[in-house]
Amino acid sequence: MQAASRRLIARPDASELVSLAERMSALTLLRCGFCVAAIAVATIAPAPDDGAAGAIAVATAAYAVLSGLAAGTARLPRGAALAVIGVSLLVDGIFLAWVIQATGPDGPLVILPLLHVLAVTLIASARTGMKVAVWHSLLAFVVIYGRRAGLPIVGDGPEGGVGTVAMSEALRGVAGLWLFGLVAAAFARVRERELRGQKIHLEQMSAMIARLEREDDTSRMPEILLEALCHAFDVRRGVVLVRGGADYVPVATRGAADVAATPMGPDNVMERAWSDGRAILLRSLDPSTDRRLAELLPGASNVIVVPMLSRGGVALGVVAIETSVRRARIRRWVVAFIEQFVAHTALSLHTAWLLEELHDRLEENLLLQERLASHNEQLEERVAERTAELTESLRQLRAVDDDRRHLLRKLVDAQEDERQRLAGDIHDDPVQKMVATSMRLQMLRRRVHDPALLEEFDKLLGHVKSSITSMRHLIFELRPSVLDDEGLAAALEEHMDKVGNGIDFSLRNELTDEPPAQARVILYRIAQEALANVRKHARAETVRIVLRSHADGFLVTISDDGEGFIVSDVPSSAPGHLGLTAMRERAAIAGGWCRVHSLRGVGTTVEFWVPAVLSNGKASGEPDSAAPERVADDISSEALPETVAVVS
Repeated sequence: MQAASRRLIARPDASELVSLAERMSALTLLRCGFCVAAIAVATIAPAPDDGAAGAIAVATAAYAVLSGLAAGTARLPRGAALAVIGVSLLVDGIFLAWVIQATGPDGPLVILPLLHVLAVTLIASARTGMKVAVWHSLLAFVVIYGRRAGLPIVGDGPEGGVGTVAMSEALRGVAGLWLFGLVAAAFARVRERELRGQKIHLEQMSAMIARLEREDDTSRMPEILLEALCHAFDVRRGVVLVRGGADYVPVATRGAADVAATPMGPDNVMERAWSDGRAILLRSLDPSTDRRLAELLPGASNVIVVPMLSRGGVALGVVAIETSVRRARIRRWVVAFIEQFVAHTALSLHTAWLLEELHDRLEENLLLQERLASHNEQLEERVAERTAELTESLRQLRAVDDDRRHLLRKLVDAQEDERQRLAGDIHDDPVQKMVATSMRLQMLRRRVHDPALLEEFDKLLGHVKSSITSMRHLIFELRPSVLDDEGLAAALEEHMDKVGNGIDFSLRNELTDEPPAQARVILYRIAQEALANVRKHARAETVRIVLRSHADGFLVTISDDGEGFIVSDVPSSAPGHLGLTAMRERAAIAGGWCRVHSLRGVGTTVEFWVPAVLSNGKASGEPDSAAPERVADDISSEALPETVAVVS
């Protein structure tokens, strides 16, 4: 607890210009110089007697030890430290008086008291320096009267006359010491006054900065600055102009004229201050060049114009003050302090403006954010309404499409039923009658012996047999019975045998299960259309058919080596290509799909897929949007040409 209390007391006083620790350090250096000078003089200069040199060395060593002990007490409490400094100054005087007498009153060390007084005056104070001068004077008289009284002093001879100083010489030395001390004290007082003035200005500037930091209203900051300048520097009148829009307007005045409308634009002195970045000192304002300031401060003298600049050198404004008329000259450090006052205010003002601008921007951003949120809500409502409309439209379109598919399916079913009915009717009536007619003609032919009539009968029998063959082929085309009896592969093989027309057909059946009856009919009709297109347009030599089970359905691939065509040229029904639309429609009705791949000169590949379970729309086993790509990967290289164009 005592150590903590000592450290607290030993802290430098805020009112001191130089701390006790710094003063003690300076005095220690001075005493080291005294010791060095004493040893040097004792070594080089001849001593009054043989034992003087040794005595000087011993005394100097003892003095050095005491000086070191005094330097070590710098951390003592303030009262104790001041006491130690006072005692050490007394010891300094005693040591210097003794060493001067030991080396001779006329020796080079007589200047040490003068240096001691000067140093103490500068390090401590003028009053302490004068006290040290008094102490040295007393010691000088003590030495003189001690010698006259016959006291033993180092350097005295047997007769006691060596080193004796006359009273007049001693008085001249003391007078010189006092004169030197007074001059040093005068200069020290002036310097001390300046230092104290600077310290006061620093405290005032610190107080002003604290007020600026606490001030929330930026319009009050120029008034705080002007008030601080008037209080610190004896300012008679002053004005602060800051940028307001496109011009500079007075925002704070002290003793300035009440001008309702000041001239527009900055004055020449204001431009110079901003350009030089420093204060401009004027004896008086020129109304011809500095019209605005001259009207605000009429008849002003000893004017200081200080620019208000941001850190980037941007002109924020200007401060013009008129100092007291009693001062014809002003010190540079005073001007520097005024510039610091203005610079700190400019920084605070600029920071406050930036904060206000940032706050305005934040409020603007918040307002825009609210507007954006409101707009987003409205947009979401509109999107929801539009989505509902589109959903309803899509539902209606799907319903219409389902109706269309249902109608098409009905038509296809009706077509198949009609085909089957026609095939049955043709088989049961015309074909039977034609067969009976052929048999009657054969019986009549046996009764005729005329060669001409026999030839006519042969022609009739040929026509009848040809008609029977055509009708039987028509019956197969309308509804092949093998499709119901033996399955899809057998029906396609029989169809290829009937319509081969010189084309080499091959079929590979990879079906694991036979398609249901309805799916079988649709697959057969699409394949029938594709083979018809090959026969009519492809000019192909070979046709390959592959049947396989795929994705809960059935995939048929028909490829030829014919001329091929550009699929994009016939996206829908066109002359000569009516079967493409029919194939796609039939596959879509069943819930499947149909793809045509072709290029000129490389043949054509038709692939179509029908689900095992048919529906009006999608089948349960219909592949997703990526199914065509997977199907294309499953098609063997034998069934697909090397280069194809894919069209959905």
